[in-house]
Amino acid sequence: MNRTMLRDLVTEVLNEVQEASGREPSAITEATVPTRDLVDFDSVNAVEACAILCDRLTRVGISNDIPVDVFIVDGEMVASVASIVAAVMSLVEETTE
Repeated sequence: MNRTMLRDLVTEVLNEVQEASGREPSAITEATVPTRDLVDFDSVNAVEACAILCDRLTRVGISNDIPVDVFIVDGEMVASVASIVAAVMSLVEETTE
């Protein structure tokens, strides 16, 4: 899985979590910080997103746990989509090596 595919998957999952929570999907870019920029997105939603990402990656043969830490920067849940993608990408690369 390349970075672009992973970015698209993360964006799709974030919007799915928002919709499942009864919120409108948002325009998400790499600069988007889910906990700041997505309406009412919180730590529970981050856990949900990680679980969905794990499931989706497993479906394409990439088996790895995605920790909620991918949403955390310097002890706060303020990671941007670009940071989340980079963190997940490094986990994916570890699995496929």
